[in-house]
Formats: sequence, structure tokens, C-alpha cells
Amino acid sequence: MKVLLIHHGNILGGASLSLCYLTRKLEDQPNLEIEIVCHAPAMREFFAKNLKSQVNLWMDPCTFFGKILIGWSSFNSLRSYSLFFNDLIRMPKSILTQLRLIRKRSPDLVHLNSATMFSSAIAARLAGVPIIWHIREPLQGNRLIVKLVGFFIRKTAAAVIAISEEEAVRLGEDTDKKVYVIYNPINTEALNPDRYNQLQEKRKLGFEQSDKLVLSLGGVNPRKGTLELVKAMQYTDPDTYLLIAGPPLPKEAASGSYEQKITKILSLLGNNQVRFTGNLENIVPLLAACDVLVFAGTKPHFPRPVFEAWQMSKPVVVFDMNGISNQVQHRVDGIIVKEISGSALGSAIVDLLRDTNAIQRYGRAGRLKSKRMCNPVTIAERVFEIYSEILHMDKTN
Repeated sequence: MKVLLIHHGNILGGASLSLCYLTRKLEDQPNLEIEIVCHAPAMREFFAKNLKSQVNLWMDPCTFFGKILIGWSSFNSLRSYSLFFNDLIRMPKSILTQLRLIRKRSPDLVHLNSATMFSSAIAARLAGVPIIWHIREPLQGNRLIVKLVGFFIRKTAAAVIAISEEEAVRLGEDTDKKVYVIYNPINTEALNPDRYNQLQEKRKLGFEQSDKLVLSLGGVNPRKGTLELVKAMQYTDPDTYLLIAGPPLPKEAASGSYEQKITKILSLLGNNQVRFTGNLENIVPLLAACDVLVFAGTKPHFPRPVFEAWQMSKPVVVFDMNGISNQVQHRVDGIIVKEISGSALGSAIVDLLRDTNAIQRYGRAGRLKSKRMCNPVTIAERVFEIYSEILHMDKTN
């Protein structure tokens, strides 16, 4: 069985990490040949370094067009219009080039790693190759467009893998029984709290034992609630620090921009209370050092960092948001903040950090949940079963 896995992204993030951990375990399956292709050099380098499978160059799949269709981006600036129409113009060439590349490789299956990959889906269908469409982003926005896009995805794919119940339900009614809910795998081997000493990891980062460390793995992004996170620090204790890993704050921000709003709040905070690490391939030491992880998502989204934190026996704080808070059991494995505001978030962080017993109790409960739901071995076995079932059905038709 030969599977062509097409990745869409330009930078290291949840989708690329999930694909890496899934592929790493799929490589253990007998009689399975995997080739990963992507257009971004940084992603090809990452996959080649971490996997045994072939990694090769691919045509740009024009995913900004897809982001608009699934409601992940919007027409909120001249640049967004420019990106959309640029993708629209390049789409025919992208489809034809991908069609030629797929025919040249003759895979048994094409596995798409994002809901945004419409050009790749069309190319695979034209090539007559069954599609496994991995939906990592919940469809949102205009109801009619969501309905049409969900219908297109379900009808185009031989099977659809949704990374949680929220992504699945937004695809529409699964009349053909094609949609499978399979959570994202996480690196359970590396995410082992027994391998780390929290105090030592704190000191490596320049903190003291008495310092309380709050961690965010979302970078600077409105969907990840960076502004609310930074505002929350105004309501915390002086010895509480926020560490933000991921895309950092730019050195210069346009007037009135989201980034400038963050910069203004930072100017009110003293003592280097918020620190940006930039993109990191290994975030485990940060999880080992932190006291609590905050996933301040303001849009429906699978909270991968929540499960990573739980795997390290850390408690979490989240906003009440579909796709996020339904994963958390309030005051069992974390805290759900009903009001999406910096003040409410800051109050919740303070309350949790002052309750050592709750920190430990929530962390233990979360680890049990993460081990049950995000085990990469079990997940890879389920995905391989879908591959086998689709190929069997294709041969009998």
C-alpha cells in the first residue's frame, strides 16, 4: 500500500507535529509505503529529520483560498483580498501540476493534512485516487458556505478524519458514514514528567523557585487569545510570569493593529513579566517548567497544547469555547473561564496558582485523559484500518 501524504503549512505547528507523530507510528505498519510532500522548505527539512519516510517537494496548494472557504481567514484587509485572488489565479496551474505529480507517483491513497487543501483534493479526484481528508480546522463563518464546504469535503473524500467531535459536527450530517473522529496524537515518549525536575527547568529559563510560570503555546495570534493573555497578567501577582512560545511579537507593529494593542499592554507591565520564545521545535522543557498552561482560544479549535500539558501532569485554564472547553472538565482537570476577558482570565490564573493541591489534582486527572485519548500507537492503528478499509472497498467496486 502506497500513501501520498500532502502537507500544507509553511511553519512548524500543531498540524505538522500531529502528522509527524502519526507518520512515525504508521511507519511501523507492515506493507505500508509513505511519501510526504510539501511546498515549504522548512517543513521538508523538519519531516526529513524526524521520519524515515520519503520527503519531497510539492506544488503550492494555494491554501489561503481554502482558509477563506472554511472561514479560517476573512476579507479584513487589502492584503487578504490580494492573497485570495492571487490563489484563485494560480489555482488551475496548481491543480494541473498536482494532477501530473500524483499520476507520476501512482499512490493507492492520497492523505490531505488540512481542510484547506481544495486544489489537492480536486487533483486527486481527477487522478482517480481515493482521498483521506484530515480535517484539523472546524468550519466556521457563513452558514450556507459552511454547509456547502462540508458537503464538498464529505462527497470528495473516501474517508474524512476529524480531530474532534467539534470538527466532525461542522462538516454536516454524515449520511454516507465517512467521518471518523480520531484525536491528534502527541509525543507521549517525550512528554514524560518523570524525566524532568521542575525547579531545574525553571532555573534554566532564568526563573526562581518562588516564581510562578504560566505558559502559552499559541504564539501571537488573535485565535489563540494572545491579547487577552497579556491583559490577564495585569491582574496576577508580581511573581507570576507569562511565557509565550510560537510566532513572536514583531519588532514593529502597524498603528491600530492587533500586535500594537499587545505592545501597549506590555508597556504597562514591568519586570519583563511577559516573555516571547519564538518558534520552538521542542516545547517539553517549557511544559516541565511551567505551573499551569493557558489555552486562551477565542475561536473553535482543537486544543492540542491542553493535551500536551496534561501528558506532563500540568493543569490547564481555557476560555468557554466550542471545541476547547468541551475537552476540559471544570475543576477536575482544569479551569473553564466563562467570560472571554483579560480580567476574568487573570482571576482564574491567580486562584489556581494559589491552590497547590488543585494544581496537582488537575494535573493527575489530565494525564489519565491524555494517555487515553492521544496515544500515537492506537491512533496510527485506527488510521491504518481506515486505509485498508478504503482500499478494500475501492477494489471491490
